[in-house]
Amino acid sequence: SFDNLITFIQELTEAARSSRSTIVVASIPESEREIGGDAGQRALEAIEHTFGRMEAIWKPVTVNEGFEIVSRRLFQECEDIEKRDAVCRGFSSLYQANAQDYPAEARELDYFNRLKACYPIHPEVYDRLYEDWSTLEGFQRTRGVLRFMASVIHQLWVTNDKSALIMPGSLPLYAAPVQDELTRYLSDGWNAVVGTEVDGEGALPRKIDEANPRFQRDIAALRVARTVFLGSAPNVKGQDARGIEMSHVLLGTVQPDENAAVFRDAVSTLRHEAQYLYADENGTRFWYDTKPTLAKTVADRVSQMEDDVAEAEILARLQKSMHRKNPFAGVQIWPMTSVDLLDTRDLRLVFLDFRGSHSAELREDPAQKAAQELLANHGNMPRTYKNTVVFVAPDAKRISSLVLETKRYLAWKGIYDDRERLNLDAVQGREALNSQKHADKNVESLLDDCYKFLLYPSADGGGAVEWNTITLRSLQNTVEAAGQQLRSEEAVIEDWAPVLLRMELDRYGWKGRDSVGIGEFWEQLCKYCYYPRLAKYDVLEGSIRAGLGSKEFFGIAAAFEDGRYVDLHLGDPTAPVYSSSLLVKPDVARRQLEEKARRREEEEPGSVTSVGWTEHTEEPSTAVGRGETASQVALPADAPAVQHRFVLNLDLEVDGAIGKVNDVIQEIINNLNSNVDAKTILALSVDIETRRGFSSDDIRIVEENLRTLGLDDYEFSE
Repeated sequence: SFDNLITFIQELTEAARSSRSTIVVASIPESEREIGGDAGQRALEAIEHTFGRMEAIWKPVTVNEGFEIVSRRLFQECEDIEKRDAVCRGFSSLYQANAQDYPAEARELDYFNRLKACYPIHPEVYDRLYEDWSTLEGFQRTRGVLRFMASVIHQLWVTNDKSALIMPGSLPLYAAPVQDELTRYLSDGWNAVVGTEVDGEGALPRKIDEANPRFQRDIAALRVARTVFLGSAPNVKGQDARGIEMSHVLLGTVQPDENAAVFRDAVSTLRHEAQYLYADENGTRFWYDTKPTLAKTVADRVSQMEDDVAEAEILARLQKSMHRKNPFAGVQIWPMTSVDLLDTRDLRLVFLDFRGSHSAELREDPAQKAAQELLANHGNMPRTYKNTVVFVAPDAKRISSLVLETKRYLAWKGIYDDRERLNLDAVQGREALNSQKHADKNVESLLDDCYKFLLYPSADGGGAVEWNTITLRSLQNTVEAAGQQLRSEEAVIEDWAPVLLRMELDRYGWKGRDSVGIGEFWEQLCKYCYYPRLAKYDVLEGSIRAGLGSKEFFGIAAAFEDGRYVDLHLGDPTAPVYSSSLLVKPDVARRQLEEKARRREEEEPGSVTSVGWTEHTEEPSTAVGRGETASQVALPADAPAVQHRFVLNLDLEVDGAIGKVNDVIQEIINNLNSNVDAKTILALSVDIETRRGFSSDDIRIVEENLRTLGLDDYEFSE
């Protein structure tokens, strides 16, 4: 009976105490499973009380004794002590040289001694097994560790593993005997987690390593996942914070001559892609769980999201870059047809959509084909200004990554926006917000990295267009990078030397004539791809003004009348420059000026030069200077009345309207607007009416163009 048993134990212990050569060893069960219910608990308490009156407790296995027992059972004595010490010294030096990456105890001499005592098993393996796994119900501190490590060593021996030490990151959890030795102590569901997100065939870490050459060399993601699992799967009771710290992750993975930064990046990548890997708010502790994280919800939303939703977000982001226009007068995003691409003299950067992606592997590059179609026509008419358009095309290989990351960003954003409906706690809310920000930065980076091919047309004298494709090297915003690259390649000119202007006049501008109008020459520069591509009209005007002081480049005149150039200047830096002015060949200008000088010498002294549009004509004494009023100057009695206002009404045909308006601005408005106090109002009224009505495509295209141009005062009506 129970009482007889307790009496027997009391007499036994008393007899042993009265004897000098007797010891009683009692092995008392620690597990509730082995105690045997309520009756067993009563018996255990009574026995402990009986022994407690005279016991001397001895724990047969401490942590250090435990791993020594396991090592001696599994390995023979190390024969090459020098090599063992060299390996351990390499690890110890690694920990001391990178103190910020590893736990403080790893830098101590005692840890070096532990490395030698545990060799060839890393002490972190034993620490995790004895400190974490031994707290699990049924896990045996010696036999359980011994059985688990025996299966590990066997598998590593079979696969001829060459690691310097057996570390948490080298545990072959993909092998069923190894995995079963651990998951048998865990709750249901862990086998699936290990198989999909830790170390199964086709598990996520293996896919990450295969996709990233930087990780693949060290199988960094796989080793990190194994280490985190070993340190976090058992939910230790009384633990202040769940999971394993980054310093212990690195301690369990990095070997000498390996870069800890690679494994840090692998942790970050796993954190944002794994569905069962958790991290604390600071991102310093990590653990696996059988419950899916918010990443699982994100993955589900991403899988259900259509590509056009992501493309709409990408389009919106690209439209923000329209505000960065240097050196471009305009940026156009994804013109669907040639009508959408404006036909103007302004330099424009055009983002091709994904249909016009660049692929060097295809015989016919889709990017060049799309750019050629847009450049050739403007609707049903040939495009007029072909030398003012450059294109940037996406990389065909990077589009899928960009679309996927954009979907992930939208999914995280949606979860954060729906945080109340989804009943997220504070930690999950911060996780959603931080993940949204992280995905946002990734999309911006991938977007600039995707649009990396610059295409611009050029031509020989015959006019045949050839396409130049260059890779953007800058890491800055695509628009700014394109501008910088075009300048460095001299595909866009922002500062044109007069000598280069003279070369183009000789080659094409004068075309056998003695002069060419500045406005006409600007038209040619904008139309034909065999000319240099100027950023804007001011570049041409600046080059002309810079060359006026020399008699070698060109002369300038106001007009050509009756076989002579009117108001002709040569070598005069103060000569006026208008778009209506003529650039005259220097030898022709020189001959006319020399002829005029000879005529003046033949005239009688005292003769008066007539006032008018002639070479170097002196202004009449009655002229009103800028900043003066008519009342300040004595005018002849018959002088005409001063005109104070100019109004022009102009009806335009659609065909040729752009060129006509530009001519009016350059030739008329700019001349009158040069007065200091001039106030100019230019209004455009458009009234289009059709019996059939506008189609939805017409309305969509026009509204997109209006948004591109920043125009919002418009109306469609019935």
